[in-house]
Amino acid sequence: MIFLTKGEAIMTNSQAVAAHYSIKGILDTIESGLKQVGADRDSVTIDQLSLVDEFHIGGRKATEHFFPQLGFRPGDRVLDIGCGIGGGSRFAAAKYEVNVDGIDLTDEYIEVGDELNRWVGMETSVSLKTGDATSLEFEDKTFDAAFTMHVCMNIADKRRVFEEAYRVIKPRGVLGIYDVTKYGAGEIMYPLPWAASAETSHLSSAGQYVKDLESAGFQVETVTDRHAFAVEFFEAVKAKMASAGGPPPLGIHVLMGSDAKTKVTNLTSNLINGLVAPFEFVARKL
Repeated sequence: MIFLTKGEAIMTNSQAVAAHYSIKGILDTIESGLKQVGADRDSVTIDQLSLVDEFHIGGRKATEHFFPQLGFRPGDRVLDIGCGIGGGSRFAAAKYEVNVDGIDLTDEYIEVGDELNRWVGMETSVSLKTGDATSLEFEDKTFDAAFTMHVCMNIADKRRVFEEAYRVIKPRGVLGIYDVTKYGAGEIMYPLPWAASAETSHLSSAGQYVKDLESAGFQVETVTDRHAFAVEFFEAVKAKMASAGGPPPLGIHVLMGSDAKTKVTNLTSNLINGLVAPFEFVARKL
């Protein structure tokens, strides 16, 4: 997809997506937030970082529901497709004793993620690099499993993503997906955490995910509707922020820029109105 920006400069969809997520000063903001919660870069844990680095609906609570379904085994090599600043990668490596390669379009995310890996001493178990989910720079049958969380909403050709995942996963390996899907009829409000407008938002229904996964060669084993969980999560966030008088020092708002409040408000409204919903998919390569 190609479109014109306000400055009339031509950008590809990938460039526009990377630009959307590029936020300057992330590390400084995280360091400042850590000080406010009584920690610093020398003592921080992955649990403390989870407040900011698990950039998906439900954060760590969602990850803990999702990962046990993927059958990670100690020593597995796992691919995190669209790793952000590496929160999911670090949790998988620490919890399941796996080695994780993470790729993401956004250079700033990889730079921040690498530094956070150093802070928590995970440079050897987690490797992050800039990469494109539709054209993975890995050999065939490299990984025992792969996962992606809140990434494919930015990608129109999801089948291509799944085909690439299928190629790099070993036979009998699993691909896990935790994504926001199109849920009901109606006009979706923007901006949202993953897109400023509909031009870079490519929502599909859960049924279309299943069709695309099967077309790529996967056998879909489970499909889980997490709409109720998402509504409950954001209602709790809203209540907590109201009682505290504003956002906490560390939170996913750090990765959303100056219009974070608008993005979260719109997402919450879209969820409550039944327009979007997160789903989990577990698919196996035969």
